[in-house]
Amino acid sequence: MKRLLVASLLTLGLIAAVAACGSSSFALRGAVSIDINGRSVIGGPEMCSGFFGYGDITEGAAVTVYDSSGKIIATGKLQKGTAPDRQVCRLPFEVANVPGGEDFYQIEVAQRGRATFSAEEAKSGNINMGAG
Repeated sequence: MKRLLVASLLTLGLIAAVAACGSSSFALRGAVSIDINGRSVIGGPEMCSGFFGYGDITEGAAVTVYDSSGKIIATGKLQKGTAPDRQVCRLPFEVANVPGGEDFYQIEVAQRGRATFSAEEAKSGNINMGAG
């Protein structure tokens, strides 16, 4: 009887832990923008990326998400950039499975330093970062 009770409690605990982890994660979505007028962009409306001092802002560049203590909790990559308005090159990103529960998150693109966003901003699906 004790074994059955212990096994049942362990199973319930494991199910609760898995449910808590799965339900609190989210996809962090946003984009990095580079002003085309600064001539730091190559390409055109259908495909663009950074150039000269922004050469690291390109499709496939790392997007790193940190928790409030500075620990890496999720990673992703920049997607193909486009500039339909011919003013700004916009490279979107999506980082899947970002653990919830933080008051704020830090996001770093390539190795250009971290930007801090509230949990509400991070979950909004509309993070906008300027390259600089």
